[in-house]
Amino acid sequence: MMKMIHVVLAALLILVPNGLGNKMAMRRSSMSLADDAGCQGRLALSKFAKVNQICEECHSLFKELEVYRLCRADCFGTKFYYGCMEVLLVEEDLKKQVSSILEEAHSGYYDPLSKK
Repeated sequence: MMKMIHVVLAALLILVPNGLGNKMAMRRSSMSLADDAGCQGRLALSKFAKVNQICEECHSLFKELEVYRLCRADCFGTKFYYGCMEVLLVEEDLKKQVSSILEEAHSGYYDPLSKK
């Protein structure tokens, strides 16, 4: 039993410095806390995962945490998100699906700062 604990700890020590631990933690937290993207419960978890995948891939391409943050800002409602789709060469079919999900998430949402 003690030997097994040492093996698990050794594996974690190998993974974390290589960044794999950080990627797993970021993915877990982004999937369980959709509200940190500013969606405030407006997206079902399955839809959130589909939309968030664009930001994860964009982050993987540029290797900057700020890219990930800006992509997700305002519940994926910024030009930065759509810029990520362009850079990633997302197919038109997926763009339409994602746009539909986001349009639904943003419809009827009142933002007091936008003066709509």
